Amino acid sequence: MFCCRPVNPRPIYCPLVVQSQNNIVNPVITNQFGFFNNTTPGTIEDETIIPLTLVNGRGTNITQSTTTTGAVTLLPGTYEVSYTANGTTPTGESVSVALQLNGVEVSGSVVTESGTAGTNVTIGQTMILNVPTTSTLSLVNTSGETTEFLLASMTINRL
Repeated sequence: MFCCRPVNPRPIYCPLVVQSQNNIVNPVITNQFGFFNNTTPGTIEDETIIPLTLVNGRGTNITQSTTTTGAVTLLPGTYEVSYTANGTTPTGESVSVALQLNGVEVSGSVVTESGTAGTNVTIGQTMILNVPTTSTLSLVNTSGETTEFLLASMTINRL
């Protein structure tokens, strides 16, 4: 049985041709993430946590801390952490922040920007963080003096 005629401009149904099925499966998003933001700008004393609040997230590995105000709880795993802060340069002429894991500064996490006192500066960084046990992560003012932060945020993705 011949089903197709090349001179016919319209398709012809042919029962001998096997119809393929669409085997595309919609992906299931399994990554866990959290986006945290400082919802109340203001002055933060030196070596004090810049309070962050969970704005959006997925999963149970990254949550708002219930024990440390303004911090994040991380379950064991590897994370990509991106953080940023926007502050007004104090009289010491530099704005600086760092990450602390369980109250200890994370090596390589200090970000500093210098400028004339009263200048608005934005600083930020992305790093990979290995967390061996359930821990508390916080963003801390390390400017050496009280600093006004207009904005601070942190995005965490579990790898």
